[in-house]
Amino acid sequence: MKIEYIKNDFAKYNFDINPQEFEFFLQKSFDDIKKDIKIKGFRKGFVNRLLCEKYFGERFLYQKAITFLVESKINEILAKDENKIMGQPEIVDFDLNKIERNHNFSLIIKFALKPKIDLCDYKNINIPINKKNQDVVVTEEEIDKSIRQWLNIAFKEQGFILKNKYCQYFFNLEIRHKNVVILKENNICFDFDNGNFNYIIEYLSSHILGMKEKEYRNLKIKFPNTFSNSKLSGNNVKIKLFLNKINVISDINLNADIINQLHLSENFPKIENLIDYFRKQLQFNKKEVLKKQEIQEIVEYLLKNSSIDISQHLLQNHISITENKIQQQLKNKDFNLMEYLQKNNLSESDFKKQMIEENVKKIKIAFLLEEIALKENIRILDDEIQNFYQNLFHSSNFNNFEDFQKEYDFNYIKTTLLHNKVIDFLWNNSSFNKNS
Repeated sequence: MKIEYIKNDFAKYNFDINPQEFEFFLQKSFDDIKKDIKIKGFRKGFVNRLLCEKYFGERFLYQKAITFLVESKINEILAKDENKIMGQPEIVDFDLNKIERNHNFSLIIKFALKPKIDLCDYKNINIPINKKNQDVVVTEEEIDKSIRQWLNIAFKEQGFILKNKYCQYFFNLEIRHKNVVILKENNICFDFDNGNFNYIIEYLSSHILGMKEKEYRNLKIKFPNTFSNSKLSGNNVKIKLFLNKINVISDINLNADIINQLHLSENFPKIENLIDYFRKQLQFNKKEVLKKQEIQEIVEYLLKNSSIDISQHLLQNHISITENKIQQQLKNKDFNLMEYLQKNNLSESDFKKQMIEENVKKIKIAFLLEEIALKENIRILDDEIQNFYQNLFHSSNFNNFEDFQKEYDFNYIKTTLLHNKVIDFLWNNSSFNKNS
């Protein structure tokens, strides 16, 4: 095997294949397919190679033999240089029609080379002292605001409930009797506005329980003869009801009744339990924000203090992939690139410059993290990938696993998990966290 390096971008691995070696792969190819070969007058799988070559032509095994040969040589290359090369191999200047079994021939396999990296001292990276062991403070005002925001969502998700003193329900109502509109109201509030309207909604409450904001319901109802509204009493009517808005009152008193109203007692027996839950959640969220800032500083430190040579070929390849993704995303939104640039107030040259800067940074970060993974023997196990993949699928909106796989490439997930593992390693070894 001879190796030729091209501008530190590529490596060409040149193999001189002699007839004896090629014969080995010809025989391997025949052994692989002989069980399926059928020639008239012979039992399937019991035809010898010589007869097959006479029947199908002596070159009928060449393509499969070359495939086995290439696989073997790629494994040989990976065993020697796996940490130096990347990407998919390319077969160079090869013509199957020129191969003769009794003559030597060349097989050239080209790989892209990983960039040269001069890695800085990445252990015990020092984060600015003002962040070291920084306390996370959550105020009572923040807790109160967070709970009220959540209550606004929770009550709206619960939908219409007849006896709910914490919400106002605004309806559009149309009632027809024999195709004649006998009652119509728009954006009328169930809580305070109209006694007659309240009686109607109360009577319909079992039919509209759980009705959500912006939801329509069509009902066929017969009102009793004793109903207070003379237009409705004793009549069969058709009702169109639209819940236009659920307004959660802003000055809710946080007490035990909230727990009962939202059926939370199993998880939060007392209102204090709910408050404590939100306190811990806010503390966790603040710590995560701080951690992201700290990780960003670690990454910036790596970029600033390490050197890595990005080839033009590698950069252009990444830019092309990014451009294609952007084009596809724009296409899905019935947008083109020029419209996107105008909307974001970008010139074409500014866009290209931004693309180059972003891709250079992404490439450098990826290779630096992978170099650290190599040095520290940080790996992602198959079980970790499968568990993450399955969890991501179950939390997605995909019903079909094959469609999900097309959207979330397995290798991309594996790489992302590896990068995250390296980042956690760096964060755990950084100086601000060392004595925590």
